Parts: sequence; structure tokens; C-alpha cells
Amino acid sequence: MTINDRKINKTATSNFSIQEILGDNHLTYINKTIYFRLGYIDSFISAEPLAIKYAPCAPILVDRTYIAPDCKGGPIKEITAYFERPLELNETLSPMQIIPFPKVNGDPIFFSQQEEITNLVFDATKNLWAYKFKNLDSGRLINNRRYIIEYQAKKYGVPRGTLQSFEPFIYNDPTAVQFEIVSAENPLCHDGTVEIVIRVKGGTGAYKFYDDTIEIIPTPINGTDGIYHLKNLAPKDYKIKVTDSNDCIDTDKNE
Repeated sequence: MTINDRKINKTATSNFSIQEILGDNHLTYINKTIYFRLGYIDSFISAEPLAIKYAPCAPILVDRTYIAPDCKGGPIKEITAYFERPLELNETLSPMQIIPFPKVNGDPIFFSQQEEITNLVFDATKNLWAYKFKNLDSGRLINNRRYIIEYQAKKYGVPRGTLQSFEPFIYNDPTAVQFEIVSAENPLCHDGTVEIVIRVKGGTGAYKFYDDTIEIIPTPINGTDGIYHLKNLAPKDYKIKVTDSNDCIDTDKNE
């Protein structure tokens, strides 16, 4: 039998965690008895199985929030870990980190909070104790990859358990807002109006159109294939900008 490419049976000293054996649903075994048969080669030494109670010393992470970035390449808005109890006297969490899930040897670690966490904040709405990650730069995450929270608990500096959150989150980088001016014609008659035709794609939700910082009202008429018609405009120079519902813009445009 192997775990993470390590052979754990028929060895003089096996090295593995209970979580590695039980898998992603290991939290369902908390405070339950697990039985092991101990033996050597093909002959069992122990007449009775070894019974252990799966009761972690570390506080258990029972919930988490993940709020994705608003715009392409933007920071993750929030990752908060929620625990079923506060930290005990002289108990710390370090490191508290985000890792790929499932983690493969050589995969990088993200958002590692190396400073010792000595206190959790009580969240009355959830009746749980919370830790909120800081400085969530998403630049090194892989799009559409799953990630999970992992943490190490210590008491008086002595490690007492490494656990992971039970539910991964998927990092999805939003699609960028992109637009192009299809046409912008001069007025046909004196004091006539003009029409600007724009093709827009990407982003999140409904688009808003601006002349520099002034929103163009009413909202342009949406045709087909992302074509928008800005009608009845006064003839002048326009500095067109387009945003989505999160106020993300096309960063490549300088019009």
C-alpha cells in the first residue's frame, strides 16, 4: 500500500497521517474509534486490533468563505477560515496557508501566513472563531485549479496537528472586458447627431458606457454579437470607456 508515493505496509517504520488514510471525508471520523491490525510480513503479531480514538488536538476548521476577484488579475476579495473553538492559552497556528488540491509533490504553496496566529476572532453570525487571510494577491494561482486551506497547530511551540479544510474552492480569473470601436461617423447635416458603434465582450454582468468619466445615458441599444449602438450623440471628440457591473475596464484601451 502506498500513500503519496510512500510505501507504508511491510516497512519497519511507517510514516503516514490518519487524514491520508481516511481521505477527504476524514472529518466524519472525528471522535470515533479506528482499528489497526499490526503485523509483520504475512503473520499478524497482535491478537486484537489496535484501537485509537481519532480526536485531533488542533482546532478543527469547519467552514470557510471565498470571494473571487471582481476583475481579471485582481486580488481575491476574501478567504476566511472558521474554527469550532478559540485558541487555547499558548496555542498558535503557523503556518496557515493555501495549497493546491489535491497537492502533488513539488506544487507551490500560496498565501502562507508565516507569522504565528495567536488569536481568532469570534463571529457571532456563525457562532464560530474566524481567521481572515491578508494580502491576497492572486497572481500566482492557476485558473480553474482547486485550492484548500492547510494549517499547523502548536502548543508551547510544539506541533500538535496539521489539518486541512474539508471543502476546496476553485480559483476562476474573471474574463477581461474588451471593446472596439466598429464605426464612428461624422454628422450628415448641420447640427446633426452622430452614432458610435461598439463591439464589447468579456467581463461580468451588464456594461456601462462612458465619455471619459461621464456615463452615457440612456444605455446604448444592444444589437447582435455584442454590438452596441450609441445613438443621438452631439458631434464632438469622445473618449469612450466601457466597464462591466464590477467597474472593470479594458486596460488596453487609451481612447
